Amino acid sequence: MNNEQRILEALRANGPMDDDQLSERSRVTPRQQVNQICHRLAKKGRITRQAPPGGKIVNSLSKIDSGEEAPVEFPMVMRTKKTADPQLQAQSKIPRCDPACTLFIVPCSKAKRSGGGSNAASAGIVEQLPTALGRQLQEARKQLSVSANLDESLLLPVFERYHGEFYTVARPDLIAAPKRGLHVLIISGGYGVLLPEEPIGTYGAKFSPSRWSPRS
Repeated sequence: MNNEQRILEALRANGPMDDDQLSERSRVTPRQQVNQICHRLAKKGRITRQAPPGGKIVNSLSKIDSGEEAPVEFPMVMRTKKTADPQLQAQSKIPRCDPACTLFIVPCSKAKRSGGGSNAASAGIVEQLPTALGRQLQEARKQLSVSANLDESLLLPVFERYHGEFYTVARPDLIAAPKRGLHVLIISGGYGVLLPEEPIGTYGAKFSPSRWSPRS
């Protein structure tokens, strides 16, 4: 359990607290670290920070983390003429999850926008991986670049390069994901795995797990 989780658990167990109380109950020290984490959690919408007149700032769980919001429900998408499939009916209600602790996996798109720039404005996932793993991904990309018809003369962020109905609708959420503290990865036929803001070129390869196997 990391310090963010310790602080959230302390608030769930004890209710609203100021930074000093929260440091004591969560056992996260020094107090300044608690203050920094709480500011970060507030920006993510996980907690609220309010100060009564003449009093200390009090940290409280947001509605999502306090469990006040109802579980997300998805409508039935398949029905027989008489009644819904019991198995599908059981799957139609998805338990509430913690978005900040969830990894969202998104498929790439066959449709791609053309154009772009010659300079990469943002770093990619390779820079965020352990050195050895990052090198493996770079080498795998290099090996597949010819067969994938990879062209990186012009670059665009993933959320701009991929086109089609899904990305048209999801683009604003993909752009906002890092600011909201959400973790999103795109599975790509030409790059293996990508961050939403990662700059990429164009390619013409469909994703196949066997092509990205260490033994391939």
